[in-house]
Amino acid sequence: MKTLANGRSGTIGKYISADCLTLSGDLQSNQQLLNFEKLADDQTVFIHLAGIVGNSLVEKDLSLSRRVNVLSTQELGEAALKKGIKKFIYVSSCHVYGNNSRVITEEHPLNPQSSYAAQKLEGEKVLLNVFSDNPEKLLIIRVFSILGFGMPEFTLGGAIEKLIANPESAKIGNSDDNRDFLTPRTVAKNLELIANNDLSGIYNLCSSNGETIASAATKMASSKGVTLPSTAFIHNVENKTSIVGDNSKIKKAVSGLDLSWNIDQVN
Repeated sequence: MKTLANGRSGTIGKYISADCLTLSGDLQSNQQLLNFEKLADDQTVFIHLAGIVGNSLVEKDLSLSRRVNVLSTQELGEAALKKGIKKFIYVSSCHVYGNNSRVITEEHPLNPQSSYAAQKLEGEKVLLNVFSDNPEKLLIIRVFSILGFGMPEFTLGGAIEKLIANPESAKIGNSDDNRDFLTPRTVAKNLELIANNDLSGIYNLCSSNGETIASAATKMASSKGVTLPSTAFIHNVENKTSIVGDNSKIKKAVSGLDLSWNIDQVN
């Protein structure tokens, strides 16, 4: 077996180990597809991480983002099926579920609330159709909230780093929202472990522990020796949202996973 992954410069992809081969090339053109056809064979497990991530970036150009996030995903899936690869692992998002006060299982109704979430769900659907006659070759991993240092500015991690650097003037909004965090490094490590197991179907990858944004920011600041003032948080108690997953299915399927948001791993 050999593991191949794209999106290696992204938030999660940069933590994928050197043991995994890199699929390079632009998803806007056919270059990555051509590279895939050269590298993939019947011993390949492919981790599809590449894409335009985050609703603000997706909505800057919906046509381009759909080309990258949906159509290219379909093309890679079709190429993978023709090459007879062992497994196609599609890294999806918890945002396909939308907000819910209950802990979210894989059977939970899907209700994407943003263009980014809608494209991730569309990506899932096109792959389920491509692999409809070979479902054992498709694995969809719905990753819940990712939080750590060194993340892009438009992410929560980026906003928290800005707050830590300037706690008297920067602020964090929606600080009472409840999320289910894993660090990018932890997600990457878990994905490689999952790739070594013969799984198919749909699985949540999450901690199953809810943490408010205010609490997470406070812990990250504390790890840097910074105490955040109460004025750093814009509260939204009356309209707070919750996205917390159930990880029991993946825990039963794969042993040795790290499913906790460890503050000592956020760097």
